[in-house]
Amino acid sequence: ILDSGTEISSYLEIGVASGGTAFIINHFLHPSRIVLIDDNQHPKVKYRSSILQGIITEQIIGNSHEQKVIDSVTGPFDLVLLDGDTGYDATMVDIANYASKLIVGGFLAIHDTANPGFGVCQVVKELSQGKDYKLIGEWIDSVSCGIALFRKETE
Repeated sequence: ILDSGTEISSYLEIGVASGGTAFIINHFLHPSRIVLIDDNQHPKVKYRSSILQGIITEQIIGNSHEQKVIDSVTGPFDLVLLDGDTGYDATMVDIANYASKLIVGGFLAIHDTANPGFGVCQVVKELSQGKDYKLIGEWIDSVSCGIALFRKETE
């Protein structure tokens, strides 16, 4: 994202846990608007307020698949990160519900893509073969964690 030179002014993250990723995104990309969706069930949620201290965010507490949560999220966004439920169906539902809020030319990042037991691996494969998103790259570490980055090509 940094190499693209694209300004990221609005960021949506689904699945926040402690807020570490939002902290990093804020530090490096400086979006003026950060929207976070989380059900607050992760054990590390207790660290979120201290990690995000001083960072202005809009936090929506609930399941990203609930209609009231979907309706409460207003775009557009330059960057959307999916880091919630790693199942195939759940990830596809998040894409269906939030892709319309991502601008054409915006970035879609999907976390936990390297664990073959997670459905997000299949999602990455399917998105890579479609016409709506261009795979920029996938980065995988030594402990089966990964993140795929796409750029939205079409509305």
